[in-house]
Amino acid sequence: METPAQKIQTTLSFSETPLVLVAGGAGFLGSFLCEELLKLNCRVVCVDNLSFANKKNLTHCALSPSFSFLQKDLKDPDLPKIIAEKFGRVSYLFQLTSAGALNVLEIAKKDQAKLLLKLPKEPKKETEFLDYYKHELCDYKKLNLDARFVRTRDVYGPRFSQTKTDSLAKILFDAVTKNIIHIPNDGLDKIYPTFILDVTRWIMSSMFGANTTGSTINLINPQAMTTIGFVRELCSVLKTAPEIVMDKEDNSTKLFYSEIQFEKDIGWLPRV
Repeated sequence: METPAQKIQTTLSFSETPLVLVAGGAGFLGSFLCEELLKLNCRVVCVDNLSFANKKNLTHCALSPSFSFLQKDLKDPDLPKIIAEKFGRVSYLFQLTSAGALNVLEIAKKDQAKLLLKLPKEPKKETEFLDYYKHELCDYKKLNLDARFVRTRDVYGPRFSQTKTDSLAKILFDAVTKNIIHIPNDGLDKIYPTFILDVTRWIMSSMFGANTTGSTINLINPQAMTTIGFVRELCSVLKTAPEIVMDKEDNSTKLFYSEIQFEKDIGWLPRV
């Protein structure tokens, strides 16, 4: 059976190696996405100011002659010009941060790049983000812009950031570094643990696949777990017996979306 990456490979025709720009690509998700894109023989340019990321995440990518890293603020007004002069025309543009919206649109419009934008996690910021982009891209057919949006939640895996503040991050950090795990609220909050490689491979499928233009795609595990259930399974895997403490109510861990659906149209189902 073909893996997602193999399926993507068979759908691409490289008459010439495409240039792929990953905006905000030095973080947890972005670094894995860069690695997967390099496996498809793309030329990958990662732009990140490293404010919330670590360049060590890109160690494997840096070994490839097809990879370039540009430490630059995405809001820098000179960024489109720098990209054009140093690297040429961008074929695909992944934006993994809400920063630098104007520059991303300028590059996409100028180069007619296929565009994928990751939605912010916070509901208010997501609404503002979608309103802005869909307003700017409402006439994307006339502008010949090819854009789609993806939503992720509770992504975990190697290089998982210890600076994140959501409930899954806190649980994983406690499990790995301490002998005590703090669980918010009553332990019955729902989480949707989704492995990083499931997300990155299907982000690429959303970009390179057909019939995704203008879509908002949920790459979220359809199998919800309670936080206490996740902790019990995690302890079983790690073969540990840490002390479990129920913390007081924490509104930051409440479910952001009343109904989360996984994507059938692109055949997405998590493998882990």
